[in-house]
Amino acid sequence: MWLNELLKTIWSRVEKEFLMIYAIDARDNIYLESMALTMGMDNSDVFNAIDDLHLEFLDELKKVDVNYSDLKNCLIPQKKKREIALVFDSEITGSSIYGVEILTKLLSVFKMPSCNSILLGDLIVDANYRNEIKAAFFQFIVKEKEINYISNELFFIVYINNLSEFVFDNIRTSLNDYPPYVGFFDLTFSSSFKNYISTILVRSFIVHKNEIIVPNEITGIYNPTWYPFEEYGFKCKSVSSEHYGLFLSYKIERPANLSGEDVRFSLNAISTTVFNLSDFQLIIDESKFKYLFKSKNHSLNRAGLSDMSVSDLENEIRLKINSNYIFNLRLSPNTIQFNIMIEAMRSDSGKKTKLLVALEYAAEKKILRLITIV
Repeated sequence: MWLNELLKTIWSRVEKEFLMIYAIDARDNIYLESMALTMGMDNSDVFNAIDDLHLEFLDELKKVDVNYSDLKNCLIPQKKKREIALVFDSEITGSSIYGVEILTKLLSVFKMPSCNSILLGDLIVDANYRNEIKAAFFQFIVKEKEINYISNELFFIVYINNLSEFVFDNIRTSLNDYPPYVGFFDLTFSSSFKNYISTILVRSFIVHKNEIIVPNEITGIYNPTWYPFEEYGFKCKSVSSEHYGLFLSYKIERPANLSGEDVRFSLNAISTTVFNLSDFQLIIDESKFKYLFKSKNHSLNRAGLSDMSVSDLENEIRLKINSNYIFNLRLSPNTIQFNIMIEAMRSDSGKKTKLLVALEYAAEKKILRLITIV
């Protein structure tokens, strides 16, 4: 017995030295902020609290036979996958529980080879901005059918991330004969409408191959929702709402809130020393920069960005750090690092492209050092 306890303690210390958290939601989830304020916690206290919560979360996933690493791609932004918001006219369903009906139709066409986060919600609009949102709706929607825009709240949105072109085309084709389906918003790249959509949708569940992961009060293998997952061959697994909200909630990218709490707590998950990233010096090693552009197969060249200067790259990175969230939070004995996703305009085609940037966080020196770009 004592040996098992000793091994458990040793393994816990090893896990703390090699910590990987794909993303933390302290942007739309105020749990960490409320806890820290209520209990008067300093950065060391918060670091230990997040570490404990994350270990509890990993143990919880083991109970329902889910590997955290398998969910990585639906928890963080992806370079080459699409983000789509399907649009349905709830009036056409003729049902008061139109969300269930629409999801039931989607479950019949879901054939996900990887994992995807699903966010749902009505097109809720503040009364003062109805005209602006209606104009944006028609500006950004890819119409599949004629749309009868009676009122914005009659449209039901289903957001899906990490979609390959093949899977998206299959879903789109399968919905063509479904009357409530009217079109979609392509949210793969940043836009004012994407920012708006990110504020109104609820993180509902994750589809991982033939499994569904949902938030609930009790962990276990059962379905606490109204959605008929089992009828379509899915096994439903419930994870506590507290842990789901913190560690399994995909955040649609948008400019960070003014308080910067999301970035603060993300940094605090991997370091006890937390400062505003806008105060850090960004260092891009000249030799590394030259290597990145010298390699013909490197992402920067493939993306048609070979004429980018060091200052151009610095500006893009700084802009993203100051306006969005960080992910792939990693703590190891040698480095503390995180990733950001930047968008750039290709010089060869004039189209947008994405680049994944890895940065080292040297808090004591207030230095961010470029590790790589892919």
